[in-house]
Parts: sequence; structure tokens; C-alpha cells
Amino acid sequence: MQLLDYLTSKRYGKGLDIVQDLDLDSFKEVARSCDTNSDVYLLFPENTSFTVGHTYKYPATGTLQWQGTVKSFGEVSTKDGTNYEQVLFEECIGKLGQKWFNWKQYT
Repeated sequence: MQLLDYLTSKRYGKGLDIVQDLDLDSFKEVARSCDTNSDVYLLFPENTSFTVGHTYKYPATGTLQWQGTVKSFGEVSTKDGTNYEQVLFEECIGKLGQKWFNWKQYT
């Protein structure tokens, strides 16, 4: 949408005509796909219990950083034989990653 704004602006952009010079439907399609939440796979220690359809939040209390609804789950093994519960979350919002600080402890 920012690119579309820049391309059509006569003040600070190219000043293209949105109907004659651009394929507006393509811009709309890309905007919709970018707004679609991604499904996310996460690994947990084996024998962790999950319920399909249940919404999980991280952290469980306090300021919400991430949320997702369980779509499916199953056991997977790594090459070294370690077993994990692989959970597919849908309708995800937020982030699980954090910037690394050498002074901070991470669990």
C-alpha cells in the first residue's frame, strides 16, 4: 500500500494514474496476502498435552507477546533420536523471537 501511495502521489511520488497506469487488483491481492496470519510450527518436549482448537498465549499472564490456536499436533523425532511434540498453530498474532542482549537471561 505504501508503494501504491508513492507511485500515485503527484506531490512526492511518480504521479501515475491508478486506473490507467497500474493494475490495482494486483496491489489489492498482495495486500490481502500480507495481512493473512501465518500458520506456525513449534516444538515442545514430548508428552506435552495440547488440545485442537484451544488458544494458547505467551506468556500465560501479563503483557501478551504471542497467541495462537492449535490446528494439529503430533510427535516428531530429530536425527539424534530426541522426541518432540510438534504443534501447528493457526490465527497467530505477535512474536516469539526477541533481540539478543548479552546482559539478559533467556529461558
